[in-house]
Amino acid sequence: APVEESVEEIVQLTKIKHPEDKGFTVEVVGRVFVVEGPSIERLLESVNMDDNDSLKFFQRTLHKKGIVEELLKHGVQDGDAVKMYDLEFEFYN
Repeated sequence: APVEESVEEIVQLTKIKHPEDKGFTVEVVGRVFVVEGPSIERLLESVNMDDNDSLKFFQRTLHKKGIVEELLKHGVQDGDAVKMYDLEFEFYN
């Protein structure tokens, strides 16, 4: 029985998110800023890039979730390419 308890403990620990886990990562590949992660996937699924209001929601969310701040920390500048899975766009703050 003690073995079962330790397995349950491990499962519980893996469910606890690290407080620094933002749900996304920023990686610089050449001159492209690659942003990926579960929160980015969810965001992209909820946005219609052809709809103006949806696009504004997308831009607000990038600010609210700290994605823009993180890109700036990585040295992104206006006009740089940002890639989020299939979506690629030029960064303008």
